[in-house]
Amino acid sequence: MPSALSQNSSTAAVAFGSVHLRVYFQDNEGYVRESQWDGSWTGGSEKNRLFRAKQNTPLAAITWGSTPHIRVYYVDNNNILQEHCWDGQWANGSLGSKNIKVDYRSKIAACSWSATPQIRIYYQAPYDENIREGGWDGKKWEAETTLVKAPLGTGLAVIAFGNVHLRVYYQDQIRKVREHAWDGKWASGATLGEATAGTAITATTWASGPEIRVYCEFSSGNGTGICEMGYGAGRGWSGPGQPLTTPLTGTSMSICSWGNIQIRFYYQKEASQVQEYAWSGKWAQGAVIPTE
Repeated sequence: MPSALSQNSSTAAVAFGSVHLRVYFQDNEGYVRESQWDGSWTGGSEKNRLFRAKQNTPLAAITWGSTPHIRVYYVDNNNILQEHCWDGQWANGSLGSKNIKVDYRSKIAACSWSATPQIRIYYQAPYDENIREGGWDGKKWEAETTLVKAPLGTGLAVIAFGNVHLRVYYQDQIRKVREHAWDGKWASGATLGEATAGTAITATTWASGPEIRVYCEFSSGNGTGICEMGYGAGRGWSGPGQPLTTPLTGTSMSICSWGNIQIRFYYQKEASQVQEYAWSGKWAQGAVIPTE
């Protein structure tokens, strides 16, 4: 049976508890599906369709609590940001009522913190290079904030740590991957290095230091593929080193992590597969995620 996976599908991933994983991807009819790890991989079939989105929609997902609560963010056929919510059952969220229109090339990234929760989502508006932030304050979606200019369609990633520090990662006009930082106000952060034009970007964080890892197709001089940049308090940034793995051209990437530290990122290694790459003390190729 041929895979139902849409080529160059976006993916989104969350981890909760100890440990459950959810991976979201789009099929070739435009539906976003869910695959589940609860000791083994299941799902990914037509029975696991959640909603229909614009073909090649960007995806982002967040989770909080042990119940858990999950939010999946996507773009509809009118290029409006939408939210799909798991709070014991799936339902449409309230973000769509804000009528936030995004550029047809825009990627999206999202993060959350606290049990309230606080949520932030990042995107680019039509024909506007500014990266914008939308926020949920625990009761309602707040007004937009403008952060920084970047080429339309830049890869986007965001992390939150402490109470609260935010880091947004994007690619600038000369292919450098850059950091924009919130530590009480927005300011330019680190420049991480040059990357393949249009690269997908994903990031994760843990510990209070914090520890930060950013993944994309850096121009490392060590060959082509997905590379890692790492930050630690007192050490600063290091990398990129040798490429970890080689993705399908134009692939998106998503990441989740838990503990101290397990990391999983997801990408298309082949047009018919969502592939997992895993850190459990060392890097190794993980499972092929079910998509049929």
